Amino acid sequence: RYIIAGMSLLAGLSGLALALFGGLDRTSAIVLFAIYGAMSLPIYGLSVAHANDRIPREDFVEASATLLLVNALASVIGPIVAASITVRTTTAALFFVAAGVHIVHVLFVGWRITAKDAPEEEYREPYAPMSHQVSPVALELDPRGPDTEEPSAMGEEAGAEPMAPAS
Repeated sequence: RYIIAGMSLLAGLSGLALALFGGLDRTSAIVLFAIYGAMSLPIYGLSVAHANDRIPREDFVEASATLLLVNALASVIGPIVAASITVRTTTAALFFVAAGVHIVHVLFVGWRITAKDAPEEEYREPYAPMSHQVSPVALELDPRGPDTEEPSAMGEEAGAEPMAPAS
């Protein structure tokens, strides 16, 4: 939660800097956009990871679906609200709105930090990095998976003899 709050705070500050200084020159705008993107884009993924640390493994799909739905709704409503504000004021208002949203998020996360303890150890699982180039068959090797034999992703039945190669 501290990382999420920190990322959101830095995103809010860089959004504020974009609103105030983004129009000065092209180089500063590009640097500020890069900082803003680097701080704001990972927040969703961090939030999903945090949610998954707080819930039982069997609820991952439902929680991720809910978070994705909330993200989608915000992706629809946010631009409409920001555009209506920008039309009535200036382009810089877009970044003031973004900074405001991030600051409100920091306040919300800060409140959650004080209102709720860290997730119980039984729900935490060790980080298991996996290359994006790995075949789905590698998921069968995940140590967090069930211990019972199940049909593999290759379509073979559990306990069945492998097919002999064609002659």
